Amino acid sequence: MCVICGHEISHGFYCDSCHHDDDGEICNECEDYCDSITSVYNRHGEYIHVCNICLSEWYRCCDDCNEYHHIDNITLIDDCTAVCSDCLEENYFHCSCCDDYYPNHQRHIAIECDGCEIDICAICREENYVECDDCGRYVHFDDSYTAYDSEGNKLVICPACRDSDYSYCNDCEELFHDTALVDDLCANCEKAEETTA
Repeated sequence: MCVICGHEISHGFYCDSCHHDDDGEICNECEDYCDSITSVYNRHGEYIHVCNICLSEWYRCCDDCNEYHHIDNITLIDDCTAVCSDCLEENYFHCSCCDDYYPNHQRHIAIECDGCEIDICAICREENYVECDDCGRYVHFDDSYTAYDSEGNKLVICPACRDSDYSYCNDCEELFHDTALVDDLCANCEKAEETTA
């Protein structure tokens, strides 16, 4: 029943007649009359107008674009920064290691053991990854290899570099750059073999 005249309702709490007689604005969310409305994007991305009650209950302002969006389309970054779906996709990345979102300028590229590239944050990079001395890409500690270059310098390398440019010495079974091996032996093992020969 209409809260004004008692007839059958058709617009929120009002009938057709009282709906048109009211001077207020109508909320597209609850269909009630209100003194002021705010423009927002609903959960479907449509631009609508809502009352203050619906605004406080169902919407939040995106800290990036300063537009109000339905809470279903808002993601909290660091439990405090509210970001809408569009801004999240455009300005943030998802860290494959810790599963959190970070601004794009904090993105680092890492390589997995299967050769696929992933996005990681600076914290995860410092805690779980090491830079490959050969190609400069980051690789998880568990997927890294100790190797030696042609001058005998100790390196940390990724699986991709190991597979393409490094081989194991047949004697000591250490990884060496292909240019450091002669007849599948490193320089030290080659000298040792010559001495015993």
